[in-house]
Amino acid sequence: MIKGDKILKIKIATDDSQSMAQDGASILRSLQNKSIPLLDLIVRESIQNSLDAGIDGIGKTRVDFHFGDFDADNLARHLEGVSDELLSNYCNKTKFLAISDKNTFGLTGAVSGDSHDDLVNSNFHKLVFGIGKNQEKEGAGGSWGLGKTSFFRVGNGIVIYYTRIKTADSYEERLIGSLIENNKLEDRLLPKSNRGIAWWGEEGSNNQILPITDTDKIKEILNLFNLKPYQANETGTTILIPFLREDISDLQNNGSSYYWTNNLESSIKLSILRWYFPRLMNMIYRNHFNSNMLVCSVNEETINVESEVIFNIFQKLYNSALLGYSMADKIVVHPIKLSRKACEDTNKPLGFIAYIEASEEDLEMCPPNNCPSPLAYLGKSSLTEASNEIKIFSYCRQPGMIVEYDSDNSWLPSSKILEDKRMLISIFVPVSKEKLSSRFYPNSPTIESYLRSIENADHANWLDENGFTLIKRLKGGIRNSILTDFEENELSETGTETSRLSKVLGKFLLPPTGYGKNSSLDINSENRQSRNAGLKCSLSISSVNIVDGMKVILKVKVRVPKNHKAKVKLLLETQDGHIDYNKWHADFEDIPYPFSITSVKDLNDSYFKNLNDFINQGEFVLPLVDQDIRTELEIIVLKNSNQYRPTMIITQ
Repeated sequence: MIKGDKILKIKIATDDSQSMAQDGASILRSLQNKSIPLLDLIVRESIQNSLDAGIDGIGKTRVDFHFGDFDADNLARHLEGVSDELLSNYCNKTKFLAISDKNTFGLTGAVSGDSHDDLVNSNFHKLVFGIGKNQEKEGAGGSWGLGKTSFFRVGNGIVIYYTRIKTADSYEERLIGSLIENNKLEDRLLPKSNRGIAWWGEEGSNNQILPITDTDKIKEILNLFNLKPYQANETGTTILIPFLREDISDLQNNGSSYYWTNNLESSIKLSILRWYFPRLMNMIYRNHFNSNMLVCSVNEETINVESEVIFNIFQKLYNSALLGYSMADKIVVHPIKLSRKACEDTNKPLGFIAYIEASEEDLEMCPPNNCPSPLAYLGKSSLTEASNEIKIFSYCRQPGMIVEYDSDNSWLPSSKILEDKRMLISIFVPVSKEKLSSRFYPNSPTIESYLRSIENADHANWLDENGFTLIKRLKGGIRNSILTDFEENELSETGTETSRLSKVLGKFLLPPTGYGKNSSLDINSENRQSRNAGLKCSLSISSVNIVDGMKVILKVKVRVPKNHKAKVKLLLETQDGHIDYNKWHADFEDIPYPFSITSVKDLNDSYFKNLNDFINQGEFVLPLVDQDIRTELEIIVLKNSNQYRPTMIITQ
């Protein structure tokens, strides 16, 4: 090298007042996601690009993050057109971030061309020069370009791309630089450019800029950062971001003081876990999709979900939803089906919801571990935690990147359903290859293709297109599925005395063993504990008087808290769960409900008057009273069928 000779020649984007081309300021604004920290955006975008470029059949895609210092002067001398500005703004050691993948194809395709057709299939051209170019690979994360603006925002606007690809008979290395800066700033690197966009490489014909392919020159640039080139049969891409912003840590911590906000290394580690736990070192993912799992490291330390219990739980939930059945104790899994305008086969589920009601002990929030709340790990405000019970919902597509964490009950029941000091952790995973109705979704043959089409450029949520309601109805199905579980639990957990009543009723009202189709159904367990004990209504049996084969007189003690209405119900226990009068009437309109309450009387005659006026077939209401109620009721029950097992519960 001749001293002062610049390896990287510059091409500045033309300033054409009649062109509709964007300037740097508008491009940098194109992905201003204020809900996701900048480092998180970089992790999401870089890993997704690497996974989309993964070579099938290898088993894993590797992505390595490396932070370090470099001599700003040495790099500045190689960048034509901005050397003086860099030398005046930076001195001595300056920080950089390098994101390198392996087991990927690298940036393949043509590096130049005279027409659109020459470059339409070039991944190199799409990433370096394109904005918003769609990925065509099935199961890909989304679009090239818009997400990559995060690379330019974390530094001074300079990004260097280094890649190694396999050619027909050998390998080729490519290195090219790019600049997108805010052209409205006074201290910009290109003060004479009205667009703030440029590239560095080798000069080609017709004023085209080409990547450097000379391995010695490439090695000289990489040596400035102590980075090694790809070797042997390795292929991949390295995104090199020099001149990192000094306030980058402040952009991530949002005023918090958790350990992962203390330095860039910890922030990146946590971000990888936060967004990619579904695919991170996950053999179940690899086997299910026959696709590469993700292996990540930060400064040579491999990242896995075992390091943080919340993401270990999340990965078990993901695996359960992916396979459609529970993979661990306490995890509940349900299929989510929509009866119309959804799957081609309406009996097939759109996907599966998996959730767990986790205690503080499950989440290792107690001594000696003292882990923060799950909300902290997800970057959510602690105000949510202080004002409401914690319910967390997440969802993702086949690429294995979490689209969003919702803790505002947009997807989950908004009512209070949890015990004290318990949290609901959940995830929805679609059945990616399930076919959608061609009548209603002619442009989206599968669930995966529809969900991909409705994601924003930053893949941060799912929003139905105008005229479609799939996501709206999906939310309703998920809410109802979870709410039904907790309502049924509440019905079955009103106390051991309620369970005892169920047994007594079953003994005297059921027919002999073997009679009727449901006579052998199990009744509620006596061992389950009441939710929020002491706050709910309670009911216990005092005596049972069998008048004849069809009539039973019950004496029942009840407790109702002050200023609460209560409802006493007779339910049927079936293989499909509990059925009350309203559900029965809706499904079997012409068939009488098997049991009915014909009379209710307050034996103390001190709180409730004329309770018969509040009877509706298999249930009755205890009106609101401004004091705690403890009394005994006489209830007369008539049996109209021998085919079902009854249970009696009280709710408020």
